Amino acid sequence: MQNWRDWTGLGSEQTRGKKDWHECIDYQKEFETGILSGKNQYLDDEFEKTVNAYIEQLENLSRLIMSCILLSLDLTIDSNMMNNFEDNFYIFCQLFYPEFPAESDDESIGLGVGEHTDYGFLTMITADRGGLEIEVDGDWKEIKMIDDYLVCNIGDMLAHWSGTLKATPHRVRRLKGARHSVA
Repeated sequence: MQNWRDWTGLGSEQTRGKKDWHECIDYQKEFETGILSGKNQYLDDEFEKTVNAYIEQLENLSRLIMSCILLSLDLTIDSNMMNNFEDNFYIFCQLFYPEFPAESDDESIGLGVGEHTDYGFLTMITADRGGLEIEVDGDWKEIKMIDDYLVCNIGDMLAHWSGTLKATPHRVRRLKGARHSVA
């Protein structure tokens, strides 16, 4: 392994003391120096181009959404405000949720991903099937995944920064059959 960026194994991440039932590959903004320095690891050059083109489109969409959020909060959109979002940080995750063994009684394993909020500004999510749930007024509501659409969650930083928006509590429940998603 060249650096700390790479694959996260099944059950190696935890939420509230329970193992999450997924594995993932993370791609992050590359830095030359500092604690976050390192290069992403790709299967090959063509895959690298594809991933980076997708990330660029997500960055453009995120800037557009942030402009809309600023307008909705009656904040003036000027170049200084939007400059805060130019040198952004991202984590792009390809997640795989294997089918949970029906016969398992392992109580150390929780959901696909346990209840949490994301720490950033926005999280864009797409998946090949359901399983994503958000908490609304104490109840869990399933989000219907629609082909060619993204779900956008508000993160902790945007909630703190705005003072009015709430970070989206969400989780991924266990499913019969496997699930793939990108966040």
